[in-house]
Amino acid sequence: MQKNPIAVAFFAGAMTVFNVGRTYGIEPANPNATPAARKVLQLLYELPSRKTNRIISGHLAGGAVGPHVPDAKSSGYRFRMDEINYIHKVSGQWVGMIGADYCAGFFDYPNPLQSQMYYKEVNQGLIRYWKAGGLVVITTHQFDPRELHNDGGQCFVKQLPLGMEPLDIEKLYTPGTEEYDNFRVIMDRWAEGLRELQDHGVVVLWRPYNEVTNSGKWWCRQPAEKFKKLYRYTFHYLTHVRELNNLLWIYDAVDKSRNALNLSHYPGDDYVDIVGITMNWDSGKPAQPAHPYPEKVFACVEFNVPARPRLPWNTIRRNYDYMKKFNWLKRNIPCGSFFMSWDRVWGPYGRGTPASLRKMYNDPWVMNRGEINWKGTAITGGQE
Repeated sequence: MQKNPIAVAFFAGAMTVFNVGRTYGIEPANPNATPAARKVLQLLYELPSRKTNRIISGHLAGGAVGPHVPDAKSSGYRFRMDEINYIHKVSGQWVGMIGADYCAGFFDYPNPLQSQMYYKEVNQGLIRYWKAGGLVVITTHQFDPRELHNDGGQCFVKQLPLGMEPLDIEKLYTPGTEEYDNFRVIMDRWAEGLRELQDHGVVVLWRPYNEVTNSGKWWCRQPAEKFKKLYRYTFHYLTHVRELNNLLWIYDAVDKSRNALNLSHYPGDDYVDIVGITMNWDSGKPAQPAHPYPEKVFACVEFNVPARPRLPWNTIRRNYDYMKKFNWLKRNIPCGSFFMSWDRVWGPYGRGTPASLRKMYNDPWVMNRGEINWKGTAITGGQE
């Protein structure tokens, strides 16, 4: 695989970017990636070397909640354009990327496959935004595969039925186990939705396992080698068995506390296109990383404000200056190619002051939907 010439070094907790030439392009993890996927990846790779329009804005529109789930029970997480429209109304800009969650696995619903993985409205919205010139990011808060046939379905270990042991993720890629069979059903459900997007030409920045080194979800804090095998197995199945060539694969490398850029569970260059962090801070020096930085596209895959003290999901304060967070990003992570803010109380919609949103989305560094031209990107590391 050809290497990304944007190298990142850390000294005493500070991040420095060295642009050491652009002789080579970047090769996707999937050698059969579509030309559109290659062009989008190449664009992301080139952005940090620009003086303006160098980081793409993004915002989550919500999750795949089934039509029979009452809005009150979905806690406002159903996919809709309300927050995207609000950002446009306040700033005059459409965000460059629209985000979606392919499984709202932190709610208890009967029949979780239908309740938490219903893609009709989600895919319609993503296709429309793509056709209007935007990019697409999908994550998944997947319920524990053992909950496939239960009236519930949780991604958080602490919310599983009383006495239920933590999931042994090795069983997910071990044929002959119930966990293996259930996980195949889940991946096939992912594949159905992703295939529809592929059929419409949509390139998906795919983030299947978020915050892997520090969270309470079932795939998190697992033995490193077991997780690496799970990620590689997932990549192989969706790429080579289901032949999804529209995906750019994200590895979410860091926890929410800015402790370190943790690559202990990194599955390898051949399985990752983008390395991301979940960024919930806005001040202080960047932490010293625990592991070397891989030569990949880098991004802030969650660009959030901590809801402390814990706030109801529908709280609207709009008293936080988002430029404080964005300026920290500019000073300390100049190698970032995009930021994806979360919805509700954690993101610009519920927390940012209108004045700061106008300033941030119109900052010279930011690339919004109207400024994206991935189709004109030359592929220098692969085939046109």
